[in-house]
Amino acid sequence: MNKLCTALKNWGCDVEGAMVRCLNDEDFYCKLVKTVMKDPSFENLGRTLEEGNVNQSFDIAHSLKGSLSNVGLTPLYDLIVQIVEPLRGGNIQGLAIPYLKLTKKKEEFDAILMDCGN
Repeated sequence: MNKLCTALKNWGCDVEGAMVRCLNDEDFYCKLVKTVMKDPSFENLGRTLEEGNVNQSFDIAHSLKGSLSNVGLTPLYDLIVQIVEPLRGGNIQGLAIPYLKLTKKKEEFDAILMDCGN
């Protein structure tokens, strides 16, 4: 297992499950992870939450939820679920704190990526 995969596994990610979906191709998996984490949807979600746009926020958060799940980024997935589910019910109130937690966790991921030379 390469350095990034090991670091993600130690961070609590479901690397094994994601690797199955990636046909056990570590290079492909690492590319997917990096692509997902460069997605501007993280910032766009913050903007749409601030604007109070429930439908657009839901669409963005739901898409992120699928992407994070597919690559096994469990620490981020667990937080995005806390945003998706209220939005699914049309509730946008009180999501600033879960969004802040998501951005902090994304910063942790970015640090892992840098530590692994990526």
